[in-house]
Amino acid sequence: MLKLDSDEEGNSLAQSQIVDELIHLLNAAHFTTATSLTWAMVELAAHPQWRDKLRQELTEVVKDEPLNLGHLKQLNQMTYFFKEIERLYNPAGVVLFRGVVKEIEYAGYRIPPGWVVIVAQGLTHRMSEIYTNPESFNPERFAPPREEDKKDSFALIGFGGGEHICIGMEFAKMEMKIFLAMLLQRYDWKVTPEYEPNNYHQPPFQVEGKLQAQVRNLKRRN
Repeated sequence: MLKLDSDEEGNSLAQSQIVDELIHLLNAAHFTTATSLTWAMVELAAHPQWRDKLRQELTEVVKDEPLNLGHLKQLNQMTYFFKEIERLYNPAGVVLFRGVVKEIEYAGYRIPPGWVVIVAQGLTHRMSEIYTNPESFNPERFAPPREEDKKDSFALIGFGGGEHICIGMEFAKMEMKIFLAMLLQRYDWKVTPEYEPNNYHQPPFQVEGKLQAQVRNLKRRN
């Protein structure tokens, strides 16, 4: 059994390494979920028909019960919506870096150990060979029978892929669904000025001075 204070080969990890990794995990988790939820609010303000669709789904699934994990699994429209947010606004950035540990050959090129390979998520998510009208916002692309993200096992890699896929991916998706569900049930909002998504590469901190959200309580007490 692998100990928490050792690597795969049983070598002990320094306490400073463990602390650094935990800090990285906490910071990354906050940044990626906050990024996705920020853009979720922006896109729902720009596409009120999707806000209505998600609210209707919540009403049909949750009814008058307290929100629980069983409900989250039934929120299919919300799943498609968050996949589109992941596609357009990569939570981990527009590129991934991977170190080469053994020689590989790709497209006729020899890539030796020690090199660093850059995987361009942002480019992959906009390939017309995979996604129809890739620059447009359309969560329905992930619904059956289209399911465009299933054309390739690495078609949607906002959380990475393969052996190094984000270990907190499912937790992050659960957290985002809970947050958005509570937001939709209790609040309405608008974003000003009207957002024109002409650059899907911008992280939230680059537009925070340009966009503002006005939030209204749907269940305000008299």
